[in-house]
Amino acid sequence: MNTKVKQTIESIHEACGHIAKEWAATSNDIYAFPEVAMKFTEGLDLSVFADVANLHAVLAKPEIAKLQAPASFSDLYYVLFDNREFYVEVLNWWGSDINVHDHDFSGVQIQVLDSSLNVEYSFDEAELIDGVAVGRVGLARAELWPQGARSRVVPGMPHNVSHLAEPTVSILFRTHPNPNFGPQRNYFAPEIAATYPVHDVVWRKKAQMLRLLATATDKSRFAKAFRAVTDSQTANENLFTLIKMVDLVFAHDVVACVHEFAARDELCAKIVDAAAFYRANELLAKGLKYRAGTSADEVICASALSAAFDFASFDKIDSDLRAAGYKLDLWATLDDMRRRLEGREARTLATLIDLFGLDIRRPSPSAGVTIH
Repeated sequence: MNTKVKQTIESIHEACGHIAKEWAATSNDIYAFPEVAMKFTEGLDLSVFADVANLHAVLAKPEIAKLQAPASFSDLYYVLFDNREFYVEVLNWWGSDINVHDHDFSGVQIQVLDSSLNVEYSFDEAELIDGVAVGRVGLARAELWPQGARSRVVPGMPHNVSHLAEPTVSILFRTHPNPNFGPQRNYFAPEIAATYPVHDVVWRKKAQMLRLLATATDKSRFAKAFRAVTDSQTANENLFTLIKMVDLVFAHDVVACVHEFAARDELCAKIVDAAAFYRANELLAKGLKYRAGTSADEVICASALSAAFDFASFDKIDSDLRAAGYKLDLWATLDDMRRRLEGREARTLATLIDLFGLDIRRPSPSAGVTIH
């Protein structure tokens, strides 16, 4: 095994031994774990995991190899340690982001390679209807995680991480899921939260069927199937059906089905709003953020916009980053992007600025634009 890799793994196991002992003294209190982990990860050199090519040497260690299991989280995920009470995981991000979610565990996140924008949210729940929580998403705070930064993870706090380079690598020292805080919820501005129904194989196959039909020439077949599927599903299943198909359902030749769905009742309209905002964030995170020639400031601006959903949330990110000492004016950067972009990218940004209610020339709170 590579000497540096071997030494790093040994140092992780040593730190985990200290964590296990001190955490046990708290009766393995889930809220106490982050402070304990912060104490024993200070100064830990994890730089070997910044290079994904070192994974071969890592997996050469049999006790680590046996910890691996199939996983789709991040672009490459693997486990370094697990004592059945807490574990250490490595997350490699190569241009992908995730949506707003909370956690059913606690821990410490360490930014091993490059930087990310972390945004925390609130959710004021008013009612739960057919598996969908309806309320109001709010933006609590934003911060940049530079390389080497460590941050606490607490259960139940909705957040989103936008990666500012490709690749970025993060490592989590974390507890196992606690059923008292689960299952994990996903949050969709401006008014929706729900748990992803991944356990339902039938639902997943119906979603796959609709994706295929949406790309077929005869759109009437898709319309008929979409109507039949959404009539038979719960609101929760319909929400994630739209989310899973968000790259297709707003296309001009099938969007009429979405309009029809939104007209059914108020909850359906809110679900479509959630999907529209999610689509906007996808266009930013997967399109404008990594286009050729994007400056570092523009990457942060596009990430901030993808984490926001209205005037107040974007302005909050701007003010939080300035308060932390970052010399970046998000409003000015957004205005520069608006002026400089051309063609389809310019039209996309203009649509998103309108959707989020952002008046760049005369910044003042706006009600935004709702898509139905």
